[in-house]
Amino acid sequence: MTPDPQVELALTQGTWRVSAYTVNGTDQAALFNGYIFTLNQNNTASANNGTVTNGTWASSTNNGAKTISIDLGTSMPFIILNQPWKVGAFNFTTVNLSFSSINPTVQSVLILQKN
Repeated sequence: MTPDPQVELALTQGTWRVSAYTVNGTDQAALFNGYIFTLNQNNTASANNGTVTNGTWASSTNNGAKTISIDLGTSMPFIILNQPWKVGAFNFTTVNLSFSSINPTVQSVLILQKN
């Protein structure tokens, strides 16, 4: 697995907010209300809602599949982000991410919107 330069270029330009987050079709976006996310070129990350939480992030490509992972610790709501998110459509203003678990079956969709 290698870093994905297109994904990294898009995500490291500006700050982001969660515009949508669903779990099995149920809206859970309110968990991230008020948070501004910054993903830096040196793979550091932060979430700020008046209090800054620091962590790391990385992108990868494996057989054409693009993923990102964000680690901002194990407190809520950040523990939700600690999984490999499959990158769907993305550009410099919107990034669509999804995650599927097998047992139990859970489908999560996370959409980041540039501020």
